[in-house]
Amino acid sequence: MNEVERVPRRWTLEELTALALRRNPEHELACREAETARAAILAAAERPNPTLSLSPGYNASVTEPSPWIVSVALSVPIEAVGRRSPRIEAARRRADAAAKRAEGSAWRIRRAVREAVLLLGEAREIRQLTEEWAAVLARRAELVAKQHRLGEMSATDAAAAIALARQSHLEAVKAAGAESMAGQQLAAVVGVPATTFAGAELAVEALDVRRFPESVADAQHAAVTHRSDLLAALEEYAAARAAVLLASAAQLPSITIGPAYEYDQRENKWSLIASVDLPLLSRGRGALAEAAARCEEAASRVREMQVRIRTEVDAAFVACEDADRQWKAALELEQSSARQLAVAEARRSVGELPLAEVLVARSELLRARLEVARARWRRRAAVGELDDLLQRSEAPGTCVPGTSDGRHQEDSP
Repeated sequence: MNEVERVPRRWTLEELTALALRRNPEHELACREAETARAAILAAAERPNPTLSLSPGYNASVTEPSPWIVSVALSVPIEAVGRRSPRIEAARRRADAAAKRAEGSAWRIRRAVREAVLLLGEAREIRQLTEEWAAVLARRAELVAKQHRLGEMSATDAAAAIALARQSHLEAVKAAGAESMAGQQLAAVVGVPATTFAGAELAVEALDVRRFPESVADAQHAAVTHRSDLLAALEEYAAARAAVLLASAAQLPSITIGPAYEYDQRENKWSLIASVDLPLLSRGRGALAEAAARCEEAASRVREMQVRIRTEVDAAFVACEDADRQWKAALELEQSSARQLAVAEARRSVGELPLAEVLVARSELLRARLEVARARWRRRAAVGELDDLLQRSEAPGTCVPGTSDGRHQEDSP
């Protein structure tokens, strides 16, 4: 039994998202990048190794007591104060940013799955209602054609009724095609065969519940404190600040010390070697200027992202409120059409109204239900869009453990 067959036939958005995450190469790549960034923390924490050098020599002019000269030196590099900590901090921040980018890729996949789920759910309901509407109009067209043959209805009215029935049949055919295309789109997003969702139920009731702040300001605040892409940009900015500290510390000279031993003419000679970089040609000003410029660039990116997120949330919040109003208006239209159908059926029961007129009222009710269905799915799409923009719920998928706790950041003596 494969992975898809074990999934229940009633699919939830979380189940579909989890299945898509396991099959999406973009998310896999983001996870591997996060793992690589975490490995860079270990590399940043490592200290430079000492160097052992051996310099054998031979003095051809001296044979006694021995012409051989052997020199051994051990060089131990000493990092300047303030280099190791910012190097580790920059690596840790980059790892955090990579983890947030992986989380952002999961949210993008969840968004694509949600859009495909809503598209398929809407296509199914619209197809069902359209077929019912077309059946009612087809029945009315048969009655009208019969009345026309009996001379009880004009040719113009009969032709109009038949044309409307044919148009509704065309709409039903289009709705069936849209459902098929929506099923294929969902299968492509999840990464499973298109037949997987044939006859399967889609659970979308969670999108009918508002779980968001009531004001735009609260929604914007929630977005700028939870969005994974903004959090990743903030981590990149912190890494850039650490890089500035590292470039500043790099202006200090590096020191290397170590003992040296020389065996010369059977004499043991010991010495102490010390070397220091002379900042005569390069003082690291270029590297410092570049690091400072990258820090300012990262800060500007954060500010730009904050403005863009606020704008997106503002538009999504307005769209959600507008979709809610349209849905309520469509419900009022449905209720009015239902009352008109009830009146028509009551008049039909006492012989005051022909069946064709009752079918007209029934078709109007089905049209109203179509509008309600479309408005309901637009409302669900708007709610889901706002949910994805806020990212207040738990991340749809994680691929790396928590980032480093930073216990090894301080320089050891």
